[in-house]
Amino acid sequence: MTNEQIIRSFIFGRSSDTNKRKALSIRDGKLYSYNLVIGEYIHAPDQGFSGVIIHDHTATGQGFVSMTTSQHVSLLKRLTEWHPRRIKVEAGDLFDIK
Repeated sequence: MTNEQIIRSFIFGRSSDTNKRKALSIRDGKLYSYNLVIGEYIHAPDQGFSGVIIHDHTATGQGFVSMTTSQHVSLLKRLTEWHPRRIKVEAGDLFDIK
């Protein structure tokens, strides 16, 4: 699968685990760049949001990790432009989910 296909599978809920040896993968319903979570789906209607949380591991977000991870995050942002999403740029929880 290409990176775009992996991200589209994640976005549309076809989140079956992908090859963990690839730099970009889906595991347990979360999108990973290497071993770092860069995307997850949150269902919190009581807090007014259900959609994708993007963990912005880029130079202007939570901090640069690698060029490849920045490219993965940028592709995720582009492909979710018209989807419900929040971009997390700081440490800490966005939602109170138990």
